[in-house]
Amino acid sequence: MGHHAIGCMYFFWKSAYDKFNQAKFLADRLDRAILAKYAEGSKHEVSQVGNNERVVLGEWSIDSKQWKKFIELESKEQKANIFGEAFWVVVLGTPLLIFTRATSWVLALMFSSLFAVLYGVIKFRFVMKGFPKGNNGVSIVVTKHFADLSGHIIFYHDGWKWVERVEIKDYEGLQVLEIAYAWTTRRGPTSHELRLPFSEEHRPAVQEIANQLKQSLFQNN
Repeated sequence: MGHHAIGCMYFFWKSAYDKFNQAKFLADRLDRAILAKYAEGSKHEVSQVGNNERVVLGEWSIDSKQWKKFIELESKEQKANIFGEAFWVVVLGTPLLIFTRATSWVLALMFSSLFAVLYGVIKFRFVMKGFPKGNNGVSIVVTKHFADLSGHIIFYHDGWKWVERVEIKDYEGLQVLEIAYAWTTRRGPTSHELRLPFSEEHRPAVQEIANQLKQSLFQNN
């Protein structure tokens, strides 16, 4: 029993390490080069980063009241999504441990549940960490490669990630620019949706940004 327990702990902790270790790619060489160019001179200048052209497509700001509402909605959405993922970790992980590790169902359920909880907590914190508090409102800058939310950088197109979809959506009463992007992990592809809220007065400008983003990114894919 002791050897099985140690084997289960190693299996789950190694899996967790492998999954969340993918976040280190955010600081890879290409991302740092893009950010270095972004910090140079005028944001609206066109710079070269290897074969990648960096262009700021547009920017807008949102007040603290709207931002607070958005964060509440986003937090609710992310919790629901992560709960669903954690549920399947338990459902699939329990029999996997039983058949591959010769573990009792009680021990398998215990470790799969523990991993699901850890996975959910870490992923939620990681996702929400990208958003600023926005007590004084938030400025949003959209480029071909990333969004700058008052200094919080979120990449969606680089040597590791690619954009799958760009659209404007209604988000429970808020208008958002949604950028769906994906990347490859050691266990296959995964994806995420970045939502950027805006007020109705900025809709024409955001629509133009969405059009430019789709055109510039999809031409490179």
